[in-house]
Amino acid sequence: MVRRYAAAAGIMRPVSPHVLRHSTATEMAELAPLRVVQEHLGHASVTTTERYVHVKGGARRQAVDELAVRWKRAARRRRASATEQISDVEPA
Repeated sequence: MVRRYAAAAGIMRPVSPHVLRHSTATEMAELAPLRVVQEHLGHASVTTTERYVHVKGGARRQAVDELAVRWKRAARRRRASATEQISDVEPA
């Protein structure tokens, strides 16, 4: 039945109830804490739930971009701190 409805919706890739379960878990993880998703799926371990949830491409790209911004800020702070330490040293 899932395959039939997927074909009617124009979905070309293979679809099964298990794929639908993974997709639902991924969508839920964007809206609810992972523990809630874990309870909904009936997993005993959050590790199992983590395997079910897939990071979407846009979210992955956004996380990488945010990490780059943080890294650049930290590097600027380190350089500024090093410059201040050098200027605090009195010439001998």
